[in-house]
Amino acid sequence: YAEAFPEKYRRATEPEEAGGDILHLDRLRATGTIQFDLLPGAESADEVRLRFYRPGRLFLSDVIPILDNFGFRVLDQDPIEVSCPDGAELRMDTFRLLVDRQSGETDYVANKERLLNGLRAVFERRMVSDPLNRLMLRPGLTWEDVDCLRAYLGYSLQIGPFFAADVAHRVLCARPVLTGTLADFFHARFNPRFGEADSESRSQ
Repeated sequence: YAEAFPEKYRRATEPEEAGGDILHLDRLRATGTIQFDLLPGAESADEVRLRFYRPGRLFLSDVIPILDNFGFRVLDQDPIEVSCPDGAELRMDTFRLLVDRQSGETDYVANKERLLNGLRAVFERRMVSDPLNRLMLRPGLTWEDVDCLRAYLGYSLQIGPFFAADVAHRVLCARPVLTGTLADFFHARFNPRFGEADSESRSQ
């Protein structure tokens, strides 16, 4: 990769960060699947960088709606072309995101595994993209918890459609603490990890 990156990238990127990028690019070449990373902001503590590693071009019209459904506020996007010596053409797209710490959002970088797992689930079509995905930021649910809530909501609408789906989405996202409590209740009620011998944890 010594000559694979453009001069702009080599001048602006620290060796440690470049090493992480190379690991993601190697994983991309080995698996053929899109890779992600969340990095601290380069200019402000109120910003983070979401980086995509993929072959070929990234169409903003495809990606921005997905990021918006996660609640990410995108400031700009910076594409980097990576031309490997063997002829492989790879691409890194970095989205600069604004963090709203006062609203109680989870720390993006500290909790990046959970957030990136959710992004991966959407891009691999294991989870749909809709506004409920914002619950991964506030209160900080896993994508599996969000999908469980989505399934129960879908069942309730089939049984008795007393309200529209978009109204339910807005209510759940506007009350993140209560929504998180619903997820906790589900785990306490059905997760086998909370057995009879663990009654104190179940009560909490």
